[in-house]
Amino acid sequence: MDDYKPISTRELERGYYLLTHREQLKKIGAVGLLAVVLIIYVILAINTIAYASSDSYASQLTRIETQTDWATYHQQRKPMELNRLFTKYLSLGEGKYNFVTFLENPNTDWAAIEIEYEFTINGQSLGIEKTFLNPGETRLVVRFGYEDRGTVSNLDVNIIGTKWRRFENDVPIINWDIKNAEYTPTSNVAVGSDDSLVIPANVKWQAQNLSVYDFWEVDFIIAVFNGENLVGVNKYKARDFMSLEDREMEVFWTTSLSRINKIEVWPVLNGTDFDNYKESYITPGGSDRVRL
Repeated sequence: MDDYKPISTRELERGYYLLTHREQLKKIGAVGLLAVVLIIYVILAINTIAYASSDSYASQLTRIETQTDWATYHQQRKPMELNRLFTKYLSLGEGKYNFVTFLENPNTDWAAIEIEYEFTINGQSLGIEKTFLNPGETRLVVRFGYEDRGTVSNLDVNIIGTKWRRFENDVPIINWDIKNAEYTPTSNVAVGSDDSLVIPANVKWQAQNLSVYDFWEVDFIIAVFNGENLVGVNKYKARDFMSLEDREMEVFWTTSLSRINKIEVWPVLNGTDFDNYKESYITPGGSDRVRL
């Protein structure tokens, strides 16, 4: 059976018209689609303006503002103030002193990136100094070797101002393992039949960098106690402290110390000081974190 049907003149004319006016038809279709989109946007804009102008929208906005106590919200989320646990001076003899204050950052999600403070004697400032505290950090802050030929009394410390930085996933986690801290008192070692060598009191300890970061410098504060009584402080600077490195360190005292039965060692490393990282640290959250 032959199903072939000849093409009519009208069909030929229609096909010829479509071929010769194809570009024009595309433009007409695009203009029509754009007109439909514009009409939809105009309708949406008119409805939005009408809704915003209505009493229901105004009442809803008022209700939201009333229900949200923004002052209380910000008050609850702001960092708590630093705690000063104690302040003390240690005589080194010959009119020299170490001034010590024990500071605590009670915030686990805020870093005190810059603390301006001053020691005072009888209300007189000894000058403004700066330090920092990582989130949840408690450690000694020391002024070493202050000279005063008079008698030190009424020592105090004032926190002048604190700059805060919210501690989120843009700051690396840095942990330390401090172990095997050992105190050795002053001792005499024979170096001949009549001579002996005096070895001053010292503290040895091991510190391991448990992070994956390498640092240019890490400071350590060392404190020795007789019971709960602080009797001596010292400092040590370690350079080029590598990731997972376990290093033994030692400091000496040039002054005599009473009986020692407790040792504390604090790493002093600002986690937000990215210049101290041996390789550039790129914060995953960017640099526009919350600062106060």
